[in-house]
Amino acid sequence: MNITVNRDVFRLLKDYNICSDQYGTAQIILCALYCKEYELLDFLDEENKDKLILEVYKDLEIKGLLEKAKSSEEKTLFKLTEQGNILVQQLTKLAAKTEFKKVQMIGLDWIPEWINLWKNPANNRFYKAGPNEERSLGASLKDVQNKFIGFLTYYIDIFEGKAEKEIQDIIMQTTVAYIKKQKETGFMYTRNMSYFISKQNGSIKDTKNSDLAMLCEEFISSKPVVKVLDAYNTSINN
Repeated sequence: MNITVNRDVFRLLKDYNICSDQYGTAQIILCALYCKEYELLDFLDEENKDKLILEVYKDLEIKGLLEKAKSSEEKTLFKLTEQGNILVQQLTKLAAKTEFKKVQMIGLDWIPEWINLWKNPANNRFYKAGPNEERSLGASLKDVQNKFIGFLTYYIDIFEGKAEKEIQDIIMQTTVAYIKKQKETGFMYTRNMSYFISKQNGSIKDTKNSDLAMLCEEFISSKPVVKVLDAYNTSINN
């Protein structure tokens, strides 16, 4: 399954009154149901307990794009309505007409390793920030997974021409550099891992909303990440 990201797609989703911070998740849910990619939906919310994901389902139901599945044979709690099918078909037509690149869904099996970067190897606990170390830099696996789904949907063009393994390596290297640099100041003014990925669930394509996107972009442009971090820390401290 591929997802297309461009201005026309955003405009269409906006016409359906879908909130901007739900663009990524809503599009994944609609397209996954249309393509019967049920495993992807299970990955989004394995036990149907994630409140944010459930809110998106409910919102799509209110807008008449989804309805509760009535048959016990259905593999999901919801299915597309006729209007939902029309929207996905419209999205598909927009993808066919545009020269914008389709987003590749990157595997997320490396995320536990990425999360471990945020842990103190001395005690295997998340690093803490603040003068009294009162704030954990950690987040739940599900939260990080959802953030990365949005991140890899809306910031994928930063990694143009890169293979999946290269993208993973760039993300890991920039994160290591960020944590190492922040450690020098005792993690003062340090984002927690979820906020570091994106401030807006990855739904707004602007590196100002993602420290990780900014650092990856600078890394790929061959600028020293340490210098970028110095400038970044100076800006947030002033």
